[in-house]
Amino acid sequence: MIAFDGQDLRVGGINVWGDWAMHFTQGSSFAYRSLWLTHHPLLYGATFSYPFLVNWISGVFIRYGMEFFSAFVLPSYVYSLIFVVALFFLYKIVFRSRGIAILSSMIFLLNGGLGFLWYFRDVVNNPNMQTFFGFTKEYTHLSQYGIEWISVITSMIVPQRSFTFGFPIALLVFIGIYRQIQKKRKMWNSRIFFVMGVLAGFMPLIHMHSFMMMAIVLLWWMTWSVMRKEDDESRVHALFCWALFGVATLFIASPVIVVWYIPTVNKTVQGSFIQWYPGWFVNRYAEHKDMSWFVFWIVNWGVTLPLSIIGWLRSQKRIQYITAPFLFIFVLLNLFLFQPYVWDNTKLLVWASLGISGLAGQVIYALLMKKQRSIKVLGILLFITAIFSGMLDAYGAVDKNKHNWSMYGKDDLVMVEYLRKYTPRDAIFLTSDSHNNPVMNLSGRQVVMGFRGWLWTYGFDYYPIEQDVMTMFKGSIETEALLKQYHVSYVVFDDKVRGEYGGNEEYYEKRYKKIIESNRYSIYKIE
Repeated sequence: MIAFDGQDLRVGGINVWGDWAMHFTQGSSFAYRSLWLTHHPLLYGATFSYPFLVNWISGVFIRYGMEFFSAFVLPSYVYSLIFVVALFFLYKIVFRSRGIAILSSMIFLLNGGLGFLWYFRDVVNNPNMQTFFGFTKEYTHLSQYGIEWISVITSMIVPQRSFTFGFPIALLVFIGIYRQIQKKRKMWNSRIFFVMGVLAGFMPLIHMHSFMMMAIVLLWWMTWSVMRKEDDESRVHALFCWALFGVATLFIASPVIVVWYIPTVNKTVQGSFIQWYPGWFVNRYAEHKDMSWFVFWIVNWGVTLPLSIIGWLRSQKRIQYITAPFLFIFVLLNLFLFQPYVWDNTKLLVWASLGISGLAGQVIYALLMKKQRSIKVLGILLFITAIFSGMLDAYGAVDKNKHNWSMYGKDDLVMVEYLRKYTPRDAIFLTSDSHNNPVMNLSGRQVVMGFRGWLWTYGFDYYPIEQDVMTMFKGSIETEALLKQYHVSYVVFDDKVRGEYGGNEEYYEKRYKKIIESNRYSIYKIE
């Protein structure tokens, strides 16, 4: 996914190009500034509330001598392997079948709706090898047709490092808890509940969405496992085990939530991340407001969702109780918006998919086990239909010629190496907000305001600082006072500052020493 061609550092995939710059920003801050950040690396004075542990680990690796980009790629590769293994074993112990686990894992990983129909249309219209194998579009992401449930591999596992780290840990907690609650209550091991609680407690530092979804699922499992019909004495033991789990979780998680997340949510533009938003993408204010709920979910999920409903209705009571919370999550994301950016509800949808894919896999497996050849063929066709769009995108993701995005130039890498060596660790830089700004991403230094797209999705009210940034770059009568107010050490001019920001570089040339000048950047030291 990351390679240097001698001139540019290039990445594979638009989502990596978009997301990993933020991870580089955090990781470099831990590596070159401090292992404990009190302020958000992207916004001066803001609380750092992102689940940072995945990038903290990369920062530690860099401190101990690992090459910068390898410190991000290699851990993500390991997390991806653990992801697939944990996914398979969860399905295997819940559905008690290796076959169902294989089918369900593939349905989950190769998710997709009816986008493959447009692939066939493209093949018919342009019957050549490029159309067959050189895909020029994502068939799980065709916004013009209402298809927004993008491949889990290309939209989450590869680009979203916190998700790839946190999701399998949550699956391991599910595995540990489920192995206990499937037994008679008197046989539960309280130490397992405690250990799983400790692991769950760290989730706000790893991946907050996973922590939220774990809470919903485990509260459901707790209610079912405690209330089911067994002797009363065992119910007391069950309550003790769950209480131990809850205490261990809250002891670790509560300080993180109280200190970081609650203040941040209270200070956002919305005041709360959660909004009543029925219909999600087909809400009256959303992109596909003219599309019906039914059509939206059919084109986005194809046969998988109807098969899962059939699977749930035909399942044993045990399976129904275990998978019900995942269906409940699906209902929630159809009614509420959980972040300012509409698409981010997919961070809940992926959890609904965990249960829905398992139920669909169970139905297809049952068809494949039938003796009648026609029913077996039906099962095969349903399985192919469920994974075909995702399979196309997974295949397309490994085509480096198609996904070859320039991230940083050779001069950029030389420049940030200089900044790491010759500028103070606590220096504050005034820069443009380009998402792949090397000063922001790779130097490890604090910036006044980073990429506004990220700040908006985090819910920060950055508008006052944005106005001050523009004023400082324009060199007005207020500039000197604002530079002192934000403790700016260095000012960075690039094409975006000179153009979009209306930056007045002559103002800085007359007053301050220029320490770096390259094809793209000029950096001035503020005395």
